[in-house]
Amino acid sequence: MRSLFIIFLIIAAQNVTAQNKVCFINSAAIYAVLPDTKKAQDDIEQYRMKLGDDYNKLKQELNDHYEKFISDSSKMTTAAKDFQRKSLQTEISTFSSKETEFQNLVDVKTEELNKVLTDKVT
Repeated sequence: MRSLFIIFLIIAAQNVTAQNKVCFINSAAIYAVLPDTKKAQDDIEQYRMKLGDDYNKLKQELNDHYEKFISDSSKMTTAAKDFQRKSLQTEISTFSSKETEFQNLVDVKTEELNKVLTDKVT
């Protein structure tokens, strides 16, 4: 009788473990239909456009300074040309770093908004 009870427990344990079900949830699909996703994407796009406007303004200022240097260089002394050239090089370097900074700001903003949405999904 005791061996029959042990066999029954073994069979019952196998049946219990056989009843485990596994499912996979596509969080990307849930994420895509959240109303907050559209708002977050709009916020990111507005932020990107604002930074793009700032970037274009800086680019235009740099181009204006360069054109002024080109047009005025014939009237400048060698020392003045060197000074203006170094000034332009500094502006170009600053402009280049701003471009990277703007992209990093967009990436950070995107991560912040996506984290909020991801926390809602999980």
